[in-house]
Amino acid sequence: MLNVHDQSVTKLGLPLTKSVTYGIISYQDKILYGLSTVNGEGLFRYDPVTKEADRTPYITTEGTPILV
Repeated sequence: MLNVHDQSVTKLGLPLTKSVTYGIISYQDKILYGLSTVNGEGLFRYDPVTKEADRTPYITTEGTPILV
């Protein structure tokens, strides 16, 4: 995660993507990322409070989730 205000970068622990990260949105105190990974395609959650991230999709999609 890139924090421009604090000028810091934090590794989130999400799985590596096959290409790029699509759609990023804040939802219910978590951040959702649309990812295509070797663990599946879909929406992955990151909790900024606990600093925990999904290793497999929270919601599986058919194809790459481009828009969230």
